[in-house]
Amino acid sequence: MLRIAERNIKKWFGDTVKFEGHVRDITYERFSDLLSPDSFDKDMPVRNLVLFLGGTFANFRDKRQIIQTVHNSMGRNDFLTFSMQLDTPRARQHFDYPTEQVASGEIQLPTKSRFMVEQLNIDRSLYDFQLIFDEQKMARRLLITLRFALSIEFQFEGKTRVIHFNKGEHILLWQHTHQNSFQTVVQFNENGFDPIEVMKSPDGECLFAMFTIKTDQQNLLSN
Repeated sequence: MLRIAERNIKKWFGDTVKFEGHVRDITYERFSDLLSPDSFDKDMPVRNLVLFLGGTFANFRDKRQIIQTVHNSMGRNDFLTFSMQLDTPRARQHFDYPTEQVASGEIQLPTKSRFMVEQLNIDRSLYDFQLIFDEQKMARRLLITLRFALSIEFQFEGKTRVIHFNKGEHILLWQHTHQNSFQTVVQFNENGFDPIEVMKSPDGECLFAMFTIKTDQQNLLSN
């Protein structure tokens, strides 16, 4: 994604816009050092625009922690633009993974999910798979259950790491938590953001919102 962004910015703006690509794990890593600091000139405040797009928010287990990391990285004059796919009957059908039946009659994982397992070098004979919907958490999960104990060896930058799995253990391939627009806005509001614009796409499946950091007075009122 960073390579695509860099290529497009150079194509659109040439040398007039400087591009910097950084990778951060926002489950715990702040990015305040990447933003322009607040100005001491009240008449000309610095405003950073933070984009949180692509629907990836639904994949995090602890959304509150993610929101707080973003909040703690932003300045008081910055804006957050956010988008996500909402929980609608039409949207849910895209998460009911179709299975594939091979000539032998065996049911297989969908192609994209099977690719992930093949990258781990786990043969089809070694696992079963399940698509689970947790109604209480409004979450879908696709996982494989190992039929046998196995070990996976990873090589990274000259170092070796081995992960051992026992028979019956699960490997989570994919998860998606469904939320409606009200739940999402409340979640941001409870974690220090003030919504200034909230809208849905014409088909009602996507949420687009813009937030600012709450002032101290607003935080006191919400608490």
